[in-house]
Amino acid sequence: MNPCNRSKGKSAIAEENYLLRRIVDTIPGMIAYSDSQLICRYASSAYGEWCGRSPETMIGAHIKDLLGERLFGMNDCYISGALKGEKQHFERTLIMVDAGIGYTYAHYIPDIDNGSMDRSLAFSSWLAMSRH
Repeated sequence: MNPCNRSKGKSAIAEENYLLRRIVDTIPGMIAYSDSQLICRYASSAYGEWCGRSPETMIGAHIKDLLGERLFGMNDCYISGALKGEKQHFERTLIMVDAGIGYTYAHYIPDIDNGSMDRSLAFSSWLAMSRH
């Protein structure tokens, strides 16, 4: 039997998940993954820090609740574009929960699998932060 064809054991999957979380949490940017109903399925620590929540408490929340009414409205056209399967890139100034200001370059990237788009990845990289 080819070892490459065997299913991974639970401990190997747990180790992979742990490593992936560690890698994502060291990236200097906010990463979130949501479904087509805009429900958060994954959030990095940086995203949680910006929202003032732990990433675990963000899972299952609607993106509108995480971004807030105002920012959701500002990003709605980009969110809609991503849900139509179109990559979105834009700059944004964000007010942090600690009243600091963050300047980001955001990417909303549709996750298309076998021609079907049912999830979207959002990534915002920090251009600069000010803690005034």
